[in-house]
Amino acid sequence: MDGFCVNCFLQDNPVGAIPVSLPVVFCPRCEKIQDGRYWRPFSEAALEQLVLSRFKPKGVSLVNARVRLVPLGERKRLGVISFAGERSDVVLESDAKTVVELKHRLCDSCMRLSSDYFESILQVRFAPSISEPERRHVLEELHDHLDFLAKTDSMARMVSFGKAPNGFDLKLGSKKGGRKAMDFLARRYGGPTTVSGKLAGLDAKGRLKQRFTFCVRIPSMERK
Repeated sequence: MDGFCVNCFLQDNPVGAIPVSLPVVFCPRCEKIQDGRYWRPFSEAALEQLVLSRFKPKGVSLVNARVRLVPLGERKRLGVISFAGERSDVVLESDAKTVVELKHRLCDSCMRLSSDYFESILQVRFAPSISEPERRHVLEELHDHLDFLAKTDSMARMVSFGKAPNGFDLKLGSKKGGRKAMDFLARRYGGPTTVSGKLAGLDAKGRLKQRFTFCVRIPSMERK
């Protein structure tokens, strides 16, 4: 390879590059990592994919690459990228390393929720015949469903909870989350639903802003 054996050539001619250190912003509240403009659910596989996206081959056509993360503590990992690249019909194999460090910071959505921001209110009302333990069970199901929704809509989480006659009210961070939560309970238990809205001032661009109230009335615990 250019007058050198492969090993000697690779010593003076790295065929892949990645920053020596790679800080990754991690939101401890919703457990997502920042990837450019987006926040993605955290997992080791997601972290490996992010590391791989920062790797750049140099002077070779990439044949394959894989990432291995070695723990260096609670917030640090050593990222080892093993890759193969082709140059002048010769396949070169090498490694590139980086230190990945999770930097804890609230994402924009969690910062808004922490300041009691909400876009919708979900009202759940029960028939008098439904017992208190059954009502708590519905609330637990609702919490689980909101956790599911929050995987794709970070604002679809509860801001506050309050008891009401024959039910409870939840303030939610997103309008979309409120509607989906109402529809979830209506599909599960039946009963009528109502939607209402009211003006809540102006947004940052001077446009009228509305808050919505989604109400579902559960007639019985019989699932549909």
